[in-house]
Amino acid sequence: MREPICLLRTFAVHARLVALQQGRLDEALNSFFGVLDLKLAGRASEGGLDTMTGLTRADRELLDDTFRVSSLSLENLQGADSIAAYMTTPVRHQYEFRVYRSWPTCI
Repeated sequence: MREPICLLRTFAVHARLVALQQGRLDEALNSFFGVLDLKLAGRASEGGLDTMTGLTRADRELLDDTFRVSSLSLENLQGADSIAAYMTTPVRHQYEFRVYRSWPTCI
């Protein structure tokens, strides 16, 4: 049987995907940037995701997927012009360059 925390995380991810599918892009993007907040806080000066210490392979795959789906969601708003509206905290400013860097490869 799965751990209760794991089930809650699975439900939370499913809820985010439903929000995305229903066109609630703002809600979905806030959730996606929340994932990036948790995983990338304090890592602004580090190189690519593949060289970051303390990240598992699963973490790197999660981050790659999160950047990809965030870029696609932003494209459905106002494209790259939409990014600044979500970079509202010091933690997000630390990885903002990564959001822009992921843009051309995802769209």
